[in-house]
Amino acid sequence: MGSDQWEVRDGEASGRGLTMTEDLMKISQVSRALQVPVPTLRRWTREFADGLSQRARGQGSADRLFTLDDLAFLRRVKMTMAKADVTYEAARAQLGLAAAPASATSSEVAPPTEEERRQVSRYVRSIVEDVVAPYRRQIEKLEALVAEQGQQLAQMRTLLEELSEDAARTGRGPRRTFPWAR
Repeated sequence: MGSDQWEVRDGEASGRGLTMTEDLMKISQVSRALQVPVPTLRRWTREFADGLSQRARGQGSADRLFTLDDLAFLRRVKMTMAKADVTYEAARAQLGLAAAPASATSSEVAPPTEEERRQVSRYVRSIVEDVVAPYRRQIEKLEALVAEQGQQLAQMRTLLEELSEDAARTGRGPRRTFPWAR
């Protein structure tokens, strides 16, 4: 785990070189800790603002900075939003929050910027690569094994042909042809 990564277990986080009672986390650190894209976290800070500290809401041009309580709350949000067919309104109710402020309603939320789309795309690609990588390695091993077995089979065909021709020449047995030795 790098110094800017957090390990999250049961709502608690720890990061090398940082103490949770003194340091605040940037949105990128929370993103890695919760495995949630940054644009999604930004949306959640608007939709679930009542459950977060003032600094986590990122008002104005100020960076969003998250406390351990914010991290624990966002983990609850993630679990709630992971349920099938949960709307933001239903999630707020389940989390015991009031209705969303007017600035967070979905009709007024700006569509994602091109940069946010790129970030989500990179994030999804990295997750897919992490999941697919072990299977790719296994496929490469299997392909190498198949190639090796193919070489051995070719050598065996050649040997069988030689033995069959030798037996026919020496008269030690009838010449047999094998379907695979053609």
